[in-house]
Amino acid sequence: MERRSTFAEQLRTELNRRGLGVRTLARMIAPENVNSTRVLIHKWLREEHSPSAASRVAVARALGLPPEFFLDDDDDEEEESLPALLQKLASHPDMRPFAMALYAEVSR
Repeated sequence: MERRSTFAEQLRTELNRRGLGVRTLARMIAPENVNSTRVLIHKWLREEHSPSAASRVAVARALGLPPEFFLDDDDDEEEESLPALLQKLASHPDMRPFAMALYAEVSR
């Protein structure tokens, strides 16, 4: 049976492919809160913390990937609509501006 790539492996691959660092990705996701976002990304990459489906969508969108790029069959939240995921993301004060911008983009 083939082992599936983890979110950390997928994210690391995408960052390397684009030549991006963690700080740059943090700035892309939450420019108003780069430091705490950077710490969170490091935890994801070290697999110390598993990102929510809403966070996975935010990372995908920041990298210009389809919203479902980092979602997998094991995500409990996968069945939720993109607006529902963005609403969850917006419930985190640091991510609210990013979620609002994404919502405006996907609502067009």
